[in-house]
Amino acid sequence: MTKRSTKNQRPLPDVDILILHGQSIDLVNYLISLLKSINITANNVLNLPSGKMDQERKVEYYLRDCGLPLVLVTFDEEDPTSNKARPNVYDELARCRSLRRKDILVLQERRKSTLVELPSNPVGLVIIQFERDRFYLAIPQLLNEIHSRGFISPKRPSETTLEAGSTLNDFMDEMDKLWDKQFDIAWKKINWRDYAAERNFAETLDKYFQQYHLVVDALVREHKRGDELKAVCDSAYREAVTLAVRAWEYVADAKLKKADEMIDTTNRSVSALKCQDLYEKAAEQLRSAKRQMNPTDKMIHFAYAIDLVDEFLKKLRKQ
Repeated sequence: MTKRSTKNQRPLPDVDILILHGQSIDLVNYLISLLKSINITANNVLNLPSGKMDQERKVEYYLRDCGLPLVLVTFDEEDPTSNKARPNVYDELARCRSLRRKDILVLQERRKSTLVELPSNPVGLVIIQFERDRFYLAIPQLLNEIHSRGFISPKRPSETTLEAGSTLNDFMDEMDKLWDKQFDIAWKKINWRDYAAERNFAETLDKYFQQYHLVVDALVREHKRGDELKAVCDSAYREAVTLAVRAWEYVADAKLKKADEMIDTTNRSVSALKCQDLYEKAAEQLRSAKRQMNPTDKMIHFAYAIDLVDEFLKKLRKQ
């Protein structure tokens, strides 16, 4: 669609991300500020000029013209007993699916264990769930989705925001690697139904996601840029690495505890003695990991200790 303009009227503004929503203005404003801090133009329909179009045509125009529609599906504030959003949100979703069927980003609110209702056929929707008081948990996925579409780019014009976007990109890339190579692998090593280890691990994950919040907060609320922003990112990443070490330690401690319980409760002391060298080697690896000063070395030793315990348990069960 061509830009509408007349001799006395400026062209309508380009919008990278169009935010469609119910009444959650505070969250809308936060998202606009967050995206603006990395030089992404975001806005909602109400704040955009009409170009002498009525409301229906205005919504349709900006939906067609924007880079990406982002639909904020939150619980209806005027009906606290309902699990539905306001009717206009569903209407906006329907418009999006009609005009932009292949690429629609949805933020779906969760209240405790209940999700606000979405249309029964989610085809074309990329859905990110969030809790209002822990929105920072959704930030990594939201930024990754936006990043994958090319909106966070070093080719964007403003020098200051270019630097901020580049710094954020680097931080996100490092955090993603930490997730893939450490947290994700460590999580898969937890003993099935080891609820204490799962709880400790989950608390560590929560703190990991808070590091994203610290960086975004520095961008949006504190307007940090340049070396100041880089320092916040570096500090947040160092803390994330410390948390990854802690996650591995929780899993390793739980594994060795499981081995001790099996030796004590299965009356297979003779069988255990046959695997004693393997058990001692695992225990020594665990002690060595706790003595290490370098976080990377600690994680390597914890992972090796876990593998040795798994091998010990496997052999013990076969005896």
